[in-house]
Amino acid sequence: MSFSAESIRSRIISIVADLTMQDPEDLSAESLLNEIGLDSLSLIELVFAIEEAFEVQLPFDANNPEDADLDITSIGSIMNAVEVLLTEGQGAG
Repeated sequence: MSFSAESIRSRIISIVADLTMQDPEDLSAESLLNEIGLDSLSLIELVFAIEEAFEVQLPFDANNPEDADLDITSIGSIMNAVEVLLTEGQGAG
């Protein structure tokens, strides 16, 4: 299955909206995860949901998220990471 940039964006926003119980229309690539209500448990759930949705393995260290190779500060940074992984052939793309 192939993913366009728009489908990646839409799916990630949908996942974040579900986890934060927000309207997807209120979220954008610029939305910072720590400002939209994601706590540490929700962050782990987000990583698992994205890995499942795109069949990728995100380089995320739940014990030390600041030290992870994945920038998980915003929706846009997650979108970029997923696009890179799919481009490198590490997912369903």
